[in-house]
Amino acid sequence: PALGERRLRAEVKEGTYYKRERASYLVDRFLDLGLVPPTVIREIDGEVGSVQQFIPDTENFQYRPTNEKTEEQLKIIWVFDMIIFSSDRHGGNLIIDNNDQIYAIDNGLTFGPDYIKAYAEFYSLKLPDTLIEKLSNFLANDDTQRILKELLMELLPENEVEAFFKRLNYIGQLIIDHGVITRNESEELKKFN
Repeated sequence: PALGERRLRAEVKEGTYYKRERASYLVDRFLDLGLVPPTVIREIDGEVGSVQQFIPDTENFQYRPTNEKTEEQLKIIWVFDMIIFSSDRHGGNLIIDNNDQIYAIDNGLTFGPDYIKAYAEFYSLKLPDTLIEKLSNFLANDDTQRILKELLMELLPENEVEAFFKRLNYIGQLIIDHGVITRNESEELKKFN
């Protein structure tokens, strides 16, 4: 619940983490990535907060590929985290099920003018074709972008929504054009916070 949040980063105000959880889910949903379990905002016993679908039979997943499927998913999570400006991705907020499906949970420290937590092992590596296709489809659809923007504006400050779309367009175009992200290119993201 919002009232139970405690400040973890000076840059991200407490009482907003639950909205960032929902916003992260919406981005995941609109990009069709399948990383974040369904997340809604609800009032329960007089307290407003986020509620996320429970995924049974999972365990924490350390941010290390164990096979081709998990490596591909981690590359997509890496890009997702750059787009939503996640500053808190670690093995404690990734879970994996029996089918090697990885879920990105605990997305409260996102979108804000915080530092981004980047993982160097994926720089300059070919990104999955499925990710390229999904980003291409989203960026080619103005109506879908408009709807996502309207939904995010209900949850986040306008400057954070604008920065998100700048990052999404920048990263999306890099991936569509080259299929990779280099360390130097990722440094440019600091302009979009």
